[in-house]
Amino acid sequence: VRVGEDPVASEPIVLVLYGIGGSRNDHYVKHMAHACRASGWRPVVLTYWRLDWNEWRDLDAAVRRISEKHPLAPLFAVAHSASAYILVQYLAAKGDATPIVAAVSIGGCMDFLRTFEFVKHTKNITYRRVFERGIRRCVRRHHAHDPFIPKDQRHAHAHKLTKIKHGANIIYDRHIAALPRATFVPPPAPEDCEDRDPAFTPVRRKLSIKHRVATVFSAKAGARTS
Repeated sequence: VRVGEDPVASEPIVLVLYGIGGSRNDHYVKHMAHACRASGWRPVVLTYWRLDWNEWRDLDAAVRRISEKHPLAPLFAVAHSASAYILVQYLAAKGDATPIVAAVSIGGCMDFLRTFEFVKHTKNITYRRVFERGIRRCVRRHHAHDPFIPKDQRHAHAHKLTKIKHGANIIYDRHIAALPRATFVPPPAPEDCEDRDPAFTPVRRKLSIKHRVATVFSAKAGARTS
C-alpha cells in the first residue's frame, strides 16, 4: 500500500505463495511484491502453508478472508515450486467457486519424487543440501503449529524426523505417515466444498514405506502428487 494513501477498493490483489522451506522474506517473494506494487497491484503473502501437500484448506481460508475483506478487488494467485501443487489442488477442488480470477504456477513441482531424483542426479551438493534443508524447515514449522500433535511431543518428534539422512523424499514420507491427522483422501467435488467438515480427517496409516511413497508421489499411479 502506498504510504500516506488509502488503497483503492478495486485495486487488484496478488496472493503470493513461496516454495519449499521459504518465507515472505525470500528475495524472489520480495521482488514479486515490489513488481506488483509498482504496477498498482496489492501483494499478499501466505505464511505459512503446512507440510501436507494434499491439504489445500489453509489456502482456501486465506482466499476467502481476502475476498470477504476486499470484495471489489480482483484476486490473482502466483505460486512458486512446491506451493504451486497446493494451488493446483485448491483450484481443482473449488472449480468455478473460487474467487481467484487467474493463477500462475512458476516452476511448479507436480511430482515430488521425480523432482527429488532430478535434484539428486543433476544438481551439485550445495543445491541438494539447500533442498533438504528446506524440507527440514517445513517439518519443524508444521510440528510447531499442528494442534493435533501434543505440545510436549512436538520438538522431539520434529527433531527425530529432521535427523533422517536418506533424502527429502523419505523425510516427507515419514513426516506424513507420523501425523495424527492428515489428508490422505482426494479433495471433495466442487459442489461439496461448502458443506465440508472443517476438521481434519483422522487417518491411520498402516502401509509399508514403499507403498506409501508410491501412493503419495506416483503420478503414473493416478495419485495426487507433490
